[in-house]
Amino acid sequence: MQKIQIKTTLNFLFSFFKDTPGLIEIRAILKKDKTRAKRIFLTRKTLADSTPFLTTHSEWHLCFGVATRRNARGNAVLMLPALWADIDHKKLTLNGIPTPTITIGSGRGLHLYWMLEQPVNVAFTRQADNIQAILRGIAQKLNADIASTDIPRIMRIPGTLNPKYDPPQQCKILTQSRKKYPLSLFEPFKVPIRKKKFRPVDPSPGISDGIEIILQECEFIRWCRDNQPEVSEPLWYAMISNLAVHENGREIIHRFSCLHPKYSEKETDYKIKHALRSTRPHTCAYIQAHGFNCAGCKWNGTVRSPAGIPYVVLYRTRKIAS
Repeated sequence: MQKIQIKTTLNFLFSFFKDTPGLIEIRAILKKDKTRAKRIFLTRKTLADSTPFLTTHSEWHLCFGVATRRNARGNAVLMLPALWADIDHKKLTLNGIPTPTITIGSGRGLHLYWMLEQPVNVAFTRQADNIQAILRGIAQKLNADIASTDIPRIMRIPGTLNPKYDPPQQCKILTQSRKKYPLSLFEPFKVPIRKKKFRPVDPSPGISDGIEIILQECEFIRWCRDNQPEVSEPLWYAMISNLAVHENGREIIHRFSCLHPKYSEKETDYKIKHALRSTRPHTCAYIQAHGFNCAGCKWNGTVRSPAGIPYVVLYRTRKIAS
């Protein structure tokens, strides 16, 4: 049976984040249902401290954040040392894209990285939008996964195992050079995201009692409202699935989504309809597995999902009144 190669993992991360400020996120995701995850945040100097974590979770999906993080909450990105592409097959045609600095066999696909001459600060929306457009252009050229172009993206770490397959496949470095590229070289490949204008509704008095309670009690939903450009697709849909079931949920979801650079009124409506027809409210465990730390929430262990908070609050209120 194959084992993880911790030395390979640490050497890769140490090299990848050279001269890159910020915290390096390492995330372990349970291989069976992907609803449980654990995360650690380290500096480049303390990467060796991840050894016990990697060893303990060697049979989980082990991933790293391509961008460093500003803090250990949510997906607050800081610096990006490389561009990337995630390809679900091993037939690679570059179509004018420069040769990757690093090519990784992720199992049955490829992860490509182009190391940059200078890490890019993606903490600001304008620069993040520019990088997003470049990543989308690269993905289109390579027939790669467009959904894997979000700035807070986590990718599988070389030296670990991909437990998606039976037997698990080794995630390994196939090619690596010292080549670094100026960001300007990739500017011609940009595919900007077309934004649709949406005027958010006035939340008062249209906001429902249920959503009002969730906003008062759930830090995750408030974070989604206040940090829209940073919300990843899985966390965005988790928010939608928890708000859509409440009165006036559609209007509030649009208001909490329209500042994201990839916002589209049509796509948001589609997600709302899908949530109402096919999905139960995403659980707190799912939300934590996809990057938001709910450990300090007073409802942790009391409710299954944020959508359940109003029902508990209103039940207690009625019980006290009676």
